[in-house]
Amino acid sequence: ITFINSNCFNLDAIYLTPDSNDPPPAPTTVPVSGSIVNQYGPLQVAYTGEYGNTLCDQNGYSVQLRGFSLHHTRYHWLAEKQTIQNMANEFNVDVVRVTQYVEANMKGYLESANVEAVMWERTKQYIRDAIDAGIYAIVDWHIHADQNEMATLLSEAQDFFTDVGDFLIDEYGHIPANIMYEPTNE
Repeated sequence: ITFINSNCFNLDAIYLTPDSNDPPPAPTTVPVSGSIVNQYGPLQVAYTGEYGNTLCDQNGYSVQLRGFSLHHTRYHWLAEKQTIQNMANEFNVDVVRVTQYVEANMKGYLESANVEAVMWERTKQYIRDAIDAGIYAIVDWHIHADQNEMATLLSEAQDFFTDVGDFLIDEYGHIPANIMYEPTNE
């Protein structure tokens, strides 16, 4: 996923099923009644002919999500318990981008064990809040490095997304339909 600006993003590639001819998977969670996740279910990227590759709902119909990015979990202590719920209720937000800045020089996740612990707890809470609000969450491993430096962060990214998956399975017993991964942004 590449964010163009705060209102628009391009889906470069998302692989949710092994083959685009396979039927969409059944929802893996019980979404909030009447929520956008309840309406659309697990999202997929499908070729629609007229529009090319398009974000689609579980039935193959194209969808558009509206949302916001938390930008940097280290500095968004203001996004406490009701913020995501209020954004969903008051502004009809469908998706929140939970941005995990990575590099130490960006005051990111890898700066120190203490910073990592604080940011990890906030990340988990924002994911919980999105699930509770019935909206989608894009979990973003936000790298500001060039392509050569990205390779040095591969094992940390794998560990982070493994931790996200383990947290979701421990907390919910499965990976909820609300969750999307953005393994690298730039």
